[in-house]
Amino acid sequence: MEVLDSKLNSGTPVLISQIISKLVESIKSKRVNDLLEIAEYKFLKEKCLNGDCAVNVVAASAILSLARDGSPSLVKNMITDFVTIITTTNDIYTAKQLYILLQNWKNDEDILIWLTKLQNVPIFFTVKIVDFLFGLFLTNFDEPDINLKVFELILKCVGYKKILAANVLTAILYRLTNTTDSKLHYQLLKAVPRMAVVKDNMQKIVSTIQALSKGGSTLRTFSTTLMLDLWKIDHKCYSCLENLLISPYASQGNRWEFYVTRAYVLKELCALKPELYGKEMVAHISKILNECNNADGALASALAIEGITHLCKSEIIDAVTTWATLAPMFKNETRVPVIKSVCTLISEIPNLSYTEAYPQLIEEVVAKLWEYTVMNPDDEVWTAALSALTHFNLEQIVAQAPDKYFDEETLSMSENDHVVAGHCWIYFLKNCSESKLAIAGDFLIKMVSLEVSSYLKFVYQVKGPREPANHSYLPVNSVVRGLSTYIKSKIMKWKGSPYKEVYLQCLRIFSQEYSKPLPPLDWCFLQELVHEPEAKDYCVSIAARQVVLSGTARRFIVNYIEAIAQNHTNEHDVLHVYSNLRHLGNSVQPFALKPFLEVTILNAVELFKVGSKDQLVTILRHLEDTLRDETIQEANKIVIAQIISDVFNQTEICCELFEMLLECVILFPVKCINDMSSPKSMKEVRTEWLKKAIRIRCHLAVNSSDAALNWLNDLVESGSSFPATTRFMFEQFATVFEKHKDNTECVLWVLELIGQIQAVTAEKAEESEILFLCNTFILATIVFSGHSVFLQDFPDCDEMCKYFPRAVATLLDINHWSICTTQALEWFCHMTTEKSFNKKYKEMFVQCLQCLRYESEFQKNMKWTKYLNVEC
Repeated sequence: MEVLDSKLNSGTPVLISQIISKLVESIKSKRVNDLLEIAEYKFLKEKCLNGDCAVNVVAASAILSLARDGSPSLVKNMITDFVTIITTTNDIYTAKQLYILLQNWKNDEDILIWLTKLQNVPIFFTVKIVDFLFGLFLTNFDEPDINLKVFELILKCVGYKKILAANVLTAILYRLTNTTDSKLHYQLLKAVPRMAVVKDNMQKIVSTIQALSKGGSTLRTFSTTLMLDLWKIDHKCYSCLENLLISPYASQGNRWEFYVTRAYVLKELCALKPELYGKEMVAHISKILNECNNADGALASALAIEGITHLCKSEIIDAVTTWATLAPMFKNETRVPVIKSVCTLISEIPNLSYTEAYPQLIEEVVAKLWEYTVMNPDDEVWTAALSALTHFNLEQIVAQAPDKYFDEETLSMSENDHVVAGHCWIYFLKNCSESKLAIAGDFLIKMVSLEVSSYLKFVYQVKGPREPANHSYLPVNSVVRGLSTYIKSKIMKWKGSPYKEVYLQCLRIFSQEYSKPLPPLDWCFLQELVHEPEAKDYCVSIAARQVVLSGTARRFIVNYIEAIAQNHTNEHDVLHVYSNLRHLGNSVQPFALKPFLEVTILNAVELFKVGSKDQLVTILRHLEDTLRDETIQEANKIVIAQIISDVFNQTEICCELFEMLLECVILFPVKCINDMSSPKSMKEVRTEWLKKAIRIRCHLAVNSSDAALNWLNDLVESGSSFPATTRFMFEQFATVFEKHKDNTECVLWVLELIGQIQAVTAEKAEESEILFLCNTFILATIVFSGHSVFLQDFPDCDEMCKYFPRAVATLLDINHWSICTTQALEWFCHMTTEKSFNKKYKEMFVQCLQCLRYESEFQKNMKWTKYLNVEC
């Protein structure tokens, strides 16, 4: 025996094979059925349990020989022992499962399905089988998507375990020379810089990119972007990146692609590390601006100016000097991308503290922005110029405005440094062409937004019992005051006026959502406008956004929705009210909202059933936004929940309408959800109702972030009473566990679950209840560990039991799960001593203990003697 032991300890496969042969000879010669009588077998089994991988491999192969020559009972005993050994040894178990997968794959489609499943398992599990993924990656398949998906998984593994980058880089370089798939080529090259997370790879990566840059023009520009990606990981390669940037353009290839790439790289360097390379970039940027001065060079120049903007923001270069240099260069600029970048640069100037000391600079840049609106008719230029103007104060804006936009009084006041009245913006709108009115309106929306956000509380304090008739209490230069005065003064004259579109634009400006409501005003005048089709939507939006503070706006909107409820055939009017529901839900009382909601939702459902789906889709989207809003009255949310739940209860679980309503249901108040989905709230539970309850709670758990698994508790507690829905329930549970596979809160939930199992076992509960809880625990463990990818029939309980022991060991290897190791060992040990507990599950828990034999807690304080001596 000592000789045998020493041979086993030597571990060479040849000697182990000889021992296996001797064992087989002994069995044949003695013709015994009791394996324990054979010394060789006892020693071999002991070595296998101690984790000798070589012994496991060779010993397992001996089963085939015994299956041919041994007696049936002998073979059965030996196979049982070695199945246990294989199951409890990680490397052998994983190899076996992967072999089974390979055997089951019939075509490329099967591989793609499995890879899709693998994308949803925890990354730590994917890392464990990364060698298998390497094998797939180096294989040529007819379906190119296989290699792309495998490569994506390998890159995820590198992100989790950086040390893999060395092997992955080697595989990438090999694959680059052995594939003709252009998509794969591109992904491989894009991944090369990412392998720099291992410093030893740097030289190889740099050499690869430099070799690539010596190819054609396209490869050269591509290699520059790759070097930029590499620089983002390790700044030490800056010199290599700079060499590519300063290299001259070769005559062949796309000239403008070369310059655009260079400009983009410079912009990124200025944005990410201006303090390191900012001053060096100025010369490169100047060169691009000088060489790209025609129409084809517009994009490169625009990117270069963006780089200058970043340098000015970080105060690497002086904005005053910069503008003095750029202004002559772009004096007659007509290229739209370049003008937009210049406008962005100008918009940063007022944000720089030192520019206040240079009033002439402010005057010049504001004048330039106005000049763009006069000289260039392009909509994008108008938008960029007016957007940049909003960064300056009102006096600065008006002071440089062209005469064509404002009246003489305004211009005179501006020249004499007097406060400019807010009504001047009406003249601005009137003097804009009709095609530019919407852009000018957007400009004033930003101006109003800035003004409203600056209001203090006293602005909203109404003096007297009634709301003010006008905004005269606001400052003279208030844009809001100027617009509201015009709206009220022209209320009876706007329809026949040549400035009808200007009036509507003013209504549009007031109808926008701002950070605060507009200042108090008597909104009764909206009653006179709402009957005009062109103004109706604006009036409703204005009132809806003011109901939180205004009684007149509230009365207006309540009367309006009551009218809509009585005549809900106009789909546009109905949907427009829903678009403002989030504002109404915070102030309008439920008794006023409910009739409108009830009639319109039920009507939309009926239309959905006959094929007209758009109205219900839009309504549900607005309802979801309303239910998400924490400022909405709870009472109004409950009203919505009651109406939707009535429709939901009458809808079949397998139809499209159910799925749409479900997205809304999960946003209901908690009380409403419990009433709809808790088995405890029902006297009699029907299968159809229970399936809906399962879908609600599981979908809610999938879309929750805090204590998500707690939504499953009611189902877990009562699930054993409904065996007909067990499989359906487990399928839904699996989606929840899969979504939260990386959520550390799941650890506590699982610990509570095993405590619950122990409690019901001690209370001698029904076996069906105990087994249901055990199966839930098994399902959670298999999904959280990633072993679900091995299951063929998921989630079949018998099938899951075979994979559970190894899944436990895998899970407890992970940091946030490893804290449970001691509890798990003690719990498995305890459950095997429960006499009333199911024998099959006790055997499975014994295997769990064997799988955990390498854990430090297993060996601490001689505990292993207790764990290995447990019997079923």
